[in-house]
Amino acid sequence: MRRRRVHQWRRPAELTRYTRALAIVQPVAVATIELPAPADARMLTVAADAEPTMFDVWIERPGANPQGWPGKNAMGTALVGRIPLAGGAGACCVVSHQTALTPGSATLEAPTEEQRAWMQERASQGRLYGTIIGGLDDGTVVLLDGRYEG
Repeated sequence: MRRRRVHQWRRPAELTRYTRALAIVQPVAVATIELPAPADARMLTVAADAEPTMFDVWIERPGANPQGWPGKNAMGTALVGRIPLAGGAGACCVVSHQTALTPGSATLEAPTEEQRAWMQERASQGRLYGTIIGGLDDGTVVLLDGRYEG
């Protein structure tokens, strides 16, 4: 059997039993929903003018303190939840905190005329959403959600 790799994740360095695998950044304008939450969901309440919320997904090795989590004391992160990994390999630990976005840049492929017209129409209606996928120097994958208005 032949295997192909489209992308190979470069695992970030471990920080005392934790490895940050993914960061999801959601500005308040993107995260606002008007649907009822599922019974087992943990909803976070933030002010309309709050800084964007960053959700960090950590791989937690066995033996980590179940009463603690990354950034609990130093950054004031909130525990969103833990999901056990198969075979007793530890857990997936999700935490959140507010963070300011610093200006940056991205180089993207130019849209076609058809795509551009569709995007402009959606933006004028306040319904154009997108996710920028990037990475940090330590190998953490970052997903930045955005809402674009025309």
